[in-house]
Amino acid sequence: MRQIQRLVVASAALAVGVALSAGGAAAQGLFDGGSWYVKGFGGATWPQGDNSELDVKGGPTLIPDSGLDFDTGYVLGIAGGYYIRPNVSAELEYTYRNADAELKGTNTDSHTTESNAWMANAIYWFDPAAVGATSQLRPYAGGGLE
Repeated sequence: MRQIQRLVVASAALAVGVALSAGGAAAQGLFDGGSWYVKGFGGATWPQGDNSELDVKGGPTLIPDSGLDFDTGYVLGIAGGYYIRPNVSAELEYTYRNADAELKGTNTDSHTTESNAWMANAIYWFDPAAVGATSQLRPYAGGGLE
């Protein structure tokens, strides 16, 4: 539960920081013609299981079907960015993932796995009419560094 509280605080701090920097930048005229944005997202995550075998040198396999088995988890994130041109934007993103995992071949309780990721993204937004999409959809392509 503390991780969720930390996520909420971090998300709020990022949103406030982006909003304050947008006002300051606009006042100084540093980014004429562009606009700032903030977005939140969430969903399900299906981590890939891990299969392995444990061997003793020169001996038999101790646990023939070992590894981790994950349950479906959740993902939450927030991103803030700036439209450099109408079709190009740059953003910073924070994502939190959480899922339960248990060790295969044992009857132990499951444990929680968590991950935090920061990314810097560049995004190209396609003109919906040019790609045959309706005006309610805006296709894009992007890349990022984690």
